[in-house]
Amino acid sequence: MASPRTAGVREGLMDGNLADPSGERLEGADLVVTGEGFVDEQSFEGKVVGGVEALARSLGVPVLVVCGQAFDGTEDRVELVSLVERFGTEVAMTRTTDAIRRAVSDALARRVR
Repeated sequence: MASPRTAGVREGLMDGNLADPSGERLEGADLVVTGEGFVDEQSFEGKVVGGVEALARSLGVPVLVVCGQAFDGTEDRVELVSLVERFGTEVAMTRTTDAIRRAVSDALARRVR
């Protein structure tokens, strides 16, 4: 497995308006990262997070969900990082990109140990 610093990053399930329902882009991935602002049980019922998670699971690819906030016990359903819980509201709202990068980098680092 490549280190987090050298790991290749590919566009995910959605590339603009082009969907990849077959999962071809996910095959062979070490990790799929998806997310949305608020994750709850509805996120897994017809929304992108749920579609990505189900497709990745069917291919045996682990999933990391990065979100602003998580509700309804979703953190028990899938590996999940709530930016508000991890970094606090101010950082999650004002330095979102930095928080996402750190959360994903930390998740990748845990996988290479």
